[in-house]
Amino acid sequence: HYRNLNMPKECSKHFMAFSPTLDDALTSYIEPFKDKTHHYNFLKLTPGYNLWMHYDSYSTFVRYNNITETQSEKINRTIVMLTDWEPGQVLQIKNYTHTKWNIGDTYSWSAYAWHGVGNFGFSDFVVMQITWLDE
Repeated sequence: HYRNLNMPKECSKHFMAFSPTLDDALTSYIEPFKDKTHHYNFLKLTPGYNLWMHYDSYSTFVRYNNITETQSEKINRTIVMLTDWEPGQVLQIKNYTHTKWNIGDTYSWSAYAWHGVGNFGFSDFVVMQITWLDE
């Protein structure tokens, strides 16, 4: 999609860690999802980068959990803010922009909602992403 718009891939550089071992503080964030099919990972977006408006295909989640096409409409994403908001950081989900969050604040969306994040501030933007099935 980005290639079709001539957007340089290097502007969206970010780092991810999939299913690392969690300490007790982080385990509390996935507790509400323990009875649901879920997966977690971490995302870090350093200053000067952004993730353009996009929607996720959840292909890894679908593949590892044998999600059917009918079930795929019930996929949800919750992100947990692991750093306090700092000026220059903005999250957009659909037509709503979010700023001024605190560590532990969460934002959720369902299925294939358009979303993106920009970090034109001076500090890393770090979140825990929890993908889950609304069963």
